Amino acid sequence: MTTKMTLGLYDGGPFYILLTNPNALEANVKIYLKEDPEVKKEFKMRPREHATVELSSEDAFKGKIGTVMVEADVGLIIDWGEYLCPKCKRATLELKPKRIDEGEGFVVVYEWVCKKCGYRETEGKLVAVRRDGGVELTFQPSK
Repeated sequence: MTTKMTLGLYDGGPFYILLTNPNALEANVKIYLKEDPEVKKEFKMRPREHATVELSSEDAFKGKIGTVMVEADVGLIIDWGEYLCPKCKRATLELKPKRIDEGEGFVVVYEWVCKKCGYRETEGKLVAVRRDGGVELTFQPSK
């Protein structure tokens, strides 16, 4: 079984790739940009090993933009994202909106959530209120 996966757009900012090799075999891993295959990082993973790769700290990826691809000669468990969980450091954070109805409008609370340990961090609130036949939107950052 092999792994070939398209992750997302790398624009030079924070980009974390979390790899887990659940197999009893060693994995040969290659991370590269689809538009420029010469920009790459290759390494081996021992059986049942976990690795975290931060692309913005890799010399080959500095100043580059493109679609990130991951290939391996065995099946891997892959997670990726812009933010790494500060509590467990074993998963990326996902932005999840939560809608709350309030009278003439509603509030959407945006939270960063870790799917491994349950860590939560509030990004802010979007408040929508009906006024004069329209809707007034305001964003209130949490920090």
